[in-house]
Amino acid sequence: MVERRITGFRQDPEQHWIAELECGHSQHVRHTPPWEVRPWVLTLEGRAGRLGTLLPCRQCDDLQRVARAGAMMDETRIREFLERLGKALTSGDVEGIAKCWEVPALVLSDEGSVAVSAVSQVATFFAGAVEWYRSEGLVATRPVLQRVERLSEKLSDVDVRWLAFDVEGKEKAAEYSHYILHLGEDGLPYIRLALTRTADAS
Repeated sequence: MVERRITGFRQDPEQHWIAELECGHSQHVRHTPPWEVRPWVLTLEGRAGRLGTLLPCRQCDDLQRVARAGAMMDETRIREFLERLGKALTSGDVEGIAKCWEVPALVLSDEGSVAVSAVSQVATFFAGAVEWYRSEGLVATRPVLQRVERLSEKLSDVDVRWLAFDVEGKEKAAEYSHYILHLGEDGLPYIRLALTRTADAS
């Protein structure tokens, strides 16, 4: 949920308090226990203490969701996706890595193919991969987008070179990955097919 800072308060005709947000939207902040517990809204001091704090803005969230859903799979969006995946790989955030996949998916290699039917399979696989990278002294990875081919409105064919670095920031290894990305209903790209190579096959 998108969060915005509270800039002020006012009351509706029924005397319920409304928080005015920096984005220009507003949101009720009722105190109706046990469903909504906000005793601070009942006093001037309590409301003053909340000025500048963050509150979820449903209207901004809805607007961003609509914008994402209507977006095209352009190169900027793909680069943002790869940066997000790279940060998850670097930090060892296997849940974050798994969230970059959409199932069913397929992983191809010289040994054959693996059908991915659950996101939990991705998390399990990368938990082992992260451990192996750490054992090799690799602590960070960075994507270099090499090629993008748009296959359809929601599918793109992508080649990426992943650079791996040690604790001193020296490049120690590289992998070449081939992905087919699908633009999800939330307007974000997800991996549907992955092929990883240790050398550039072009």
